[in-house]
Amino acid sequence: PEMVFAVYDVFAAVAPPRRWQRCRAVTSQPARVEALALTDESATRVLVANVTGSEQEVTVAGLDGRDAVVERLDAETVAAALDSPRLKQAGTAARVAGELTVTLPPYGVAVITTTGETS
Repeated sequence: PEMVFAVYDVFAAVAPPRRWQRCRAVTSQPARVEALALTDESATRVLVANVTGSEQEVTVAGLDGRDAVVERLDAETVAAALDSPRLKQAGTAARVAGELTVTLPPYGVAVITTTGETS
């Protein structure tokens, strides 16, 4: 069939051509939310995944002063991802002031990509 598995977008988020280095990512409730943080010379990418059947609010620290784009893979975006592998952007880049809060639906994944230097 001419479709891809939805997990393709998650693998694409961490795959080359970038040479990512893994950063420390800690979750306060690892039984509910898992995280992976990556960085290179020009960007930081944080993947957060809700591993429960209920909505979770996630607060990501350490992004203050950076421009961030949030892309999502969840029950609402998975059908489109099967036909055309590309995470759904939740708008254009926006400057993070303080911490970034993302609400994840059940089993949802968010990919947060930031650029720019912290101020």
